Amino acid sequence: MAKRSRPFWLWPAVTVLILALAWWQLPAQFGVRPVYLWTDRLIFLLLAGALFLGGWIRRREHLRQPWVEVFRQRRAMVALVVLLAFVITGLLDSVHYRKPLPMVDGQQGVQYSVEVVTLLDELLGTLREGTEKTYSAPFAMTQLARETVTLPDGTQSRIRPRLRHGGAHLTDPSQRGRDILASGLAGAAIGVGLTMLVWLLLGAILSRRWQASWRVALTRIVRGRTEVP
Repeated sequence: MAKRSRPFWLWPAVTVLILALAWWQLPAQFGVRPVYLWTDRLIFLLLAGALFLGGWIRRREHLRQPWVEVFRQRRAMVALVVLLAFVITGLLDSVHYRKPLPMVDGQQGVQYSVEVVTLLDELLGTLREGTEKTYSAPFAMTQLARETVTLPDGTQSRIRPRLRHGGAHLTDPSQRGRDILASGLAGAAIGVGLTMLVWLLLGAILSRRWQASWRVALTRIVRGRTEVP
C-alpha cells in the first residue's frame, strides 16, 4: 500500500497558526499592549501567502526545478541574503505595541503610553534615543556646527561642543583612534565567530544528510562544493 503524502498546505498552515498565536498572545506575556495596523495585517497575509505558495511549488516538479537551479547560483544566494535582511527588518518594524507607564499612587489598572513603538525600535533603542542637535562626521566626538559658548573667564567663543552620545564614554579626544580600532577588532572577531558557528551547524546538519563525517561535510562547505553555494 502506497504511503499517503501529506497535503502541501499542512506545514504552511501550522507555521501560520503558530505565528498568529504568537502575534496575539506574546504581547500580554511581556506586559505591552499590541497595536494591529492594517499595514501589519497586510504584511502578515503576504507572508502567509508566500508560505502557502512555497508549499505548493515544492510539490510540483515542473515548478520546483527552476527554483532549484536558481538557488544553485552564487549571485542568487548573495541576492537572497540581502533580500532576507530587508525582509527581516520589515517584519520587525511591523510589530507595533505600546509600553506600560510607571504606576503611581492611587492608580487603578495599567496605563499605556500613547507612543507606538516596534520591535525594531526596541532592538535599536540606543540609536533611536541617541539623537544629537546636528549632523556630525563619521566617528566624530564634536558637533559639525559651531555654537557660541561662554567661557569661565566670561568671554565668548564659537566652538564645536562635544556630542551627547557619540564618544561620550571617552574622556579625552586622543583616545578616539584606539577606541575605533578596538571596536573594529571586536566587531571583526564577533563576525568571524558567528561565521564559524554557522559553518559548524551546517556541517553537523549536512553530515547527517550526506551520511559522511563532520570533517568531510565542513570541507565541502568551505571549498564551495555543496549543491547550494
